[in-house]
Amino acid sequence: LANTPAELESVTRVSASASFVYAYGPRGLYRSPGLRAWRRVDLGFTRARTGRPWMSVVGEGVTALVCVDGAVCVAVDAGGSGDNTMILRSRDDGDSWQQLGPAIPGGPPRGIASVDGALYVAAAERVYVRDEEARVWRPVRPDVFDEPVTALVSDGATLYAGTVGGGVFRLDRGTRHWASMASSPLGAAVTRLAARDGAAYAATDVGVFLAEADGQTPRNLPMARVGEPPTALVVAGGGALLASGANGVWRSLDGGRSWQPAQHGLAARKIGALVVHGGDLIARSNGSLHRYKPSTTS
Repeated sequence: LANTPAELESVTRVSASASFVYAYGPRGLYRSPGLRAWRRVDLGFTRARTGRPWMSVVGEGVTALVCVDGAVCVAVDAGGSGDNTMILRSRDDGDSWQQLGPAIPGGPPRGIASVDGALYVAAAERVYVRDEEARVWRPVRPDVFDEPVTALVSDGATLYAGTVGGGVFRLDRGTRHWASMASSPLGAAVTRLAARDGAAYAATDVGVFLAEADGQTPRNLPMARVGEPPTALVVAGGGALLASGANGVWRSLDGGRSWQPAQHGLAARKIGALVVHGGDLIARSNGSLHRYKPSTTS
């Protein structure tokens, strides 16, 4: 089923919480409880338009949209010099927003995640954690990254980071230090991360490899049928791993060792994002949203 909000014209970012699906496009941010009726979400944030200070930017400049730990987080271009990013957070489904200043330098964030109630953001060569009491962002120490962090994800109480050089790191909750798990066999940049049961699935431009907590040699997963490079990697319920690429949506029930098509009538082949919302699977393709409900034949 195609469920693109007409108000948006096209969808460039999508995320989902327990209650709503959030879609962002040229006309701003919208939410829907069931992908039928959409409501505009006012971020309450404007910035001066570059070169036209008398104009403000409302529907532009969103560089990330993530639902984590019961909250909706949006990264917005804060303007000015230094490629600064302002993180906005809503804990009431988008009805009101809190600016989590000061702005973070280093350009658009490459990942937003939450562990034990703490909010983490990856930007440039650093991972920042929110100090709620002091209302500031603090770099996670010590700094072990000498290259940009390109992906960030959490699984329970564990935080994982991927880098442009293909490294996968795990933040040890006890020591608060980063531990190296594995590196991409070909040194390709990690573009997406998914994690489950102490293992991290790292997508690169040349495939996906599995980094396990026990330090075993990283294992390449057979992704040729999915289509490389992978454009989305999601851990779903029932032990399923979902992936998409140039050949549509695929599902693995054995940790990525084998893959079966999961198109379910979806004509679109090139998928830009996958989101799990309740028991539904939502795919973004060419600016449109498509929903698969396991209880139907759509």
